[in-house]
Amino acid sequence: MKNNTSFVYTLFLAFGDLIALVIGFVAAYIFRVSISDIPIATPVRAIDYLQVFLTLLPFWLLIFALLGLYDSNIYEKRFSEFGRLLVGTFIGLLFVVFYDFLRLDPIFPAKLVPIYGFVIAFFLLLLFRT
Repeated sequence: MKNNTSFVYTLFLAFGDLIALVIGFVAAYIFRVSISDIPIATPVRAIDYLQVFLTLLPFWLLIFALLGLYDSNIYEKRFSEFGRLLVGTFIGLLFVVFYDFLRLDPIFPAKLVPIYGFVIAFFLLLLFRT
């Protein structure tokens, strides 16, 4: 029975992380493109931004898994979990920015979008896991 509980717990955490990352980076895009009055550097359609981001999300979740964020005993070590979550979010952001660097077409409409996305997503991840 413990294996089934651990598996369900892992799926729940992975799904919550996925939702938090999507909401964080979509909110960053909306904030920077729609709400902010500062002109954007490169026009990027929302559907293109979302497609690329959803394509890269499994790699981000893999980074979380490699850091041990889906182990069943991580919940007992809250400070360790928060530290790993910060590191995992930052490494995932670096992965996305590196992918943006390799592409001919930009992913982000402005340089602040990944920073906004990082901050919003990290706080959503903390909120979800708390």
